[in-house]
Amino acid sequence: MKTNFFSRTKVSFLTNALVVILLAILGFTACEIEEPIPTYTLTTTISPAEGGKITLSPQAPNYPEGSQVTLTPDPNEHWVFKQWEGDAIGNTNPLQVTMTANTSITGVFVKRDYPLNLKIEGEGTVDEKIVPNPSGREYPHGTRVELKPIPKEGWVFESWGGDLSGNASPQIIIVDKEKNVIVKFKRKDYPLNLTITGEGTVEEKIVSTPGARTYPFQTVVQLTPKAKEGWEFESWGGDLTGKETPKNITVDKEKNVIVKFKEFPRVPAINADLFPQINWNDHAQAKNGTYDINKDGIPDIITWSSVIDDPKKRATLYVKDYSGKDIFSFNIKDKNPAVRDSLNRLLFDYRDLNNDGYLDFGLTYMGEWDYGNGDVRYNGVNTYLLMSKGNLDYDVTEILDIPKQSQYNLNIFDWDFDGLPDLLVSEMREGVYYKNLGNNKFEKRTLIPLFKQGIYNKYDYDKDGSIDFVNFYANQNTNEAMLNIVTKSTVINMNIIGKLIEKYTYPQKNPTSDRITLFDGDGDGDMDLVIGSLSVENGVPSFFQDYFENTGTRFEYKKDFIEYDKSLISEFQVWCEDIDRDGDIDLYYPTYSKSRLEADKWRYFWWENTGNGFKINKKFKLIY
Repeated sequence: MKTNFFSRTKVSFLTNALVVILLAILGFTACEIEEPIPTYTLTTTISPAEGGKITLSPQAPNYPEGSQVTLTPDPNEHWVFKQWEGDAIGNTNPLQVTMTANTSITGVFVKRDYPLNLKIEGEGTVDEKIVPNPSGREYPHGTRVELKPIPKEGWVFESWGGDLSGNASPQIIIVDKEKNVIVKFKRKDYPLNLTITGEGTVEEKIVSTPGARTYPFQTVVQLTPKAKEGWEFESWGGDLTGKETPKNITVDKEKNVIVKFKEFPRVPAINADLFPQINWNDHAQAKNGTYDINKDGIPDIITWSSVIDDPKKRATLYVKDYSGKDIFSFNIKDKNPAVRDSLNRLLFDYRDLNNDGYLDFGLTYMGEWDYGNGDVRYNGVNTYLLMSKGNLDYDVTEILDIPKQSQYNLNIFDWDFDGLPDLLVSEMREGVYYKNLGNNKFEKRTLIPLFKQGIYNKYDYDKDGSIDFVNFYANQNTNEAMLNIVTKSTVINMNIIGKLIEKYTYPQKNPTSDRITLFDGDGDGDMDLVIGSLSVENGVPSFFQDYFENTGTRFEYKKDFIEYDKSLISEFQVWCEDIDRDGDIDLYYPTYSKSRLEADKWRYFWWENTGNGFKINKKFKLIY
């Protein structure tokens, strides 16, 4: 029995101790729990009930301590808000209350003895408030009323009318009889600022007052860009975007619009009408673009003119610029008065032979004469070298004087790869050239023909800083087409495949090729080939350009890579330049006839490089 008593006592003791510990833990934990934020009620009462209502913002059944609530009285018709009572006093409108306890507020409204009729013109409202009499005595039912105009967004208070005048705000009116007040609002005037980049104007459908471009609030203005000749609308900027035209803009605040015009691509083609008597071989072949010999910023041409039916009129070399100005001329008779009279045809080539930054010339005068019965006699060949001394001044040296012989060629190049430019005065197949011995001395030599001569041009094909001689040869009998590139050390031969290229002769029916251009048209770093050709259908000629991609070992035809429109007629040769200044190379014709620009067949155009081919573009501005 003692043992059982002891055991029960021990268990009871342990149980009590555990309870004490648990209570202590619970008490400690309870101390750490945050007390909740108290909330309060806001009760509003209308006095009298028919006087109006009170709007709460925000509206809620309970508000946390510290909340702010805005009370706005809204009187019914012919009633006016007078004051607050209860836990708020005064006539502040609207009233802001900070909730720190349960709050009860009464809005007191009074009925007018006399109607105060408000007529609103425009868009806006009027805040009405009872004002105490300065003497401390109030008129019955609030006969002193403060009127405060509240314009809607985009509107502005203009003036009072009726029983109030002027434009003071707020304004107090004494309602001692029926009063009629007109509250006039007008739309705000906002400026529409137009900034024009490029050359053009903007037509505005609504015309503003002189000296300013302002429009009433929410006026819709239609803007139509009007580009100057040679320019086109590009896009909107500022508060308008895109390219749509015309475009409407809503003037609901100050607006700033940028109107962007861009100039048509400037094409440096020359008007052939300026030079009706000259030979265009310089512009037709052996070059890809313009040059400026006298360095005045205007492109120049090297050309010649003669009177074929008068053997005493010798061919004259001319340098002219694209505006028609004469820059330089050379007449062999001035240098050698005793020269034979019949030298009335001229071949020329040019390079900077002495590396002074100016072109030097090689001139071959051909003598031939038709004695009237179709019997053409050749009266010799003379070749001269004009070495620049700068500023269009030249040392003239006679290289060849060969009587009773014809030579239909003149190419300056280092044909024997010894570092000195030589003269090729006959076709390459003959293997005859004049070797440059230095000091303007040349000696007739022979060499193994480097290629079968055809149409030529000059480029830095391998991009080593030296001009290479590029020869295009086509043989329609064997379907052979080849491009030969003569560099300063070797000859590169590349086949042209994918399309039959006919021989470079003027046809009666079939297509023929007559000009070549090399440039990187697809942006892959190497030079591709363009061949200009002529086709005659039913006696009507048309010109087209074929594109051949450089694969590294040959040139492969890319069908329709250059757009063709047989309704347009131009010429064999195209030149290459970044016409639209977008970073890639475009194609264009180097000449045009101003007198025929309006004729459908002779309309000028250029080809825009789209990245996927060259597309005809009829937007341009001819510079010269």
